Amino acid sequence: LHALKEVIVTLSDTSSKGTIVAEDYNRILQILLEHAKNEEEGIRNVVAECLGKLVLMGPEDILVELEAATGSENSYLRATVATSVRFAVLEKPHPV
Repeated sequence: LHALKEVIVTLSDTSSKGTIVAEDYNRILQILLEHAKNEEEGIRNVVAECLGKLVLMGPEDILVELEAATGSENSYLRATVATSVRFAVLEKPHPV
């Protein structure tokens, strides 16, 4: 999970030359959403940071998937998705 985070952080850097292809976004998203249900808060925080960065660099489909996840019965998943919004906003500040 930490290795995946490092890849996402590196690729989200604007000076990075790497990209993620669309099919990889879906695989990464599914891995992260599965780990978002973990009982360990530290794991969920790493997932939330990854999701926040992924939303900023990925296709709109990711945002749709995250919005759908807010309706999940799993409270850990809902909380992780909500926390990912914070990471997305912190990463790319918007005017108030």
